[in-house]
Amino acid sequence: STEWSMSEETVFSIELDDSAKGKALWQWVFDISDPYSNNIRAKANDFALTEGRHVLPRCQPGYSEGDSIDYQRCTSNDRILPGF
Repeated sequence: STEWSMSEETVFSIELDDSAKGKALWQWVFDISDPYSNNIRAKANDFALTEGRHVLPRCQPGYSEGDSIDYQRCTSNDRILPGF
């Protein structure tokens, strides 16, 4: 049997103004596995900025209503994360 692996990570930065102080920045991370024991960790380029660590994002990535980045108002009810 032959094994191979590959890893690629892209680094980028985002700028936040002073209004972000004391808030929590969330990045979406997905752990993916298939039936062949392949495991992948994917980090999305979607971010949520909430009032603090005690306030979790409510919506699936990319489904925050309007220009809001706090992910508290979703584009539709079927985009609300489980547990809310």
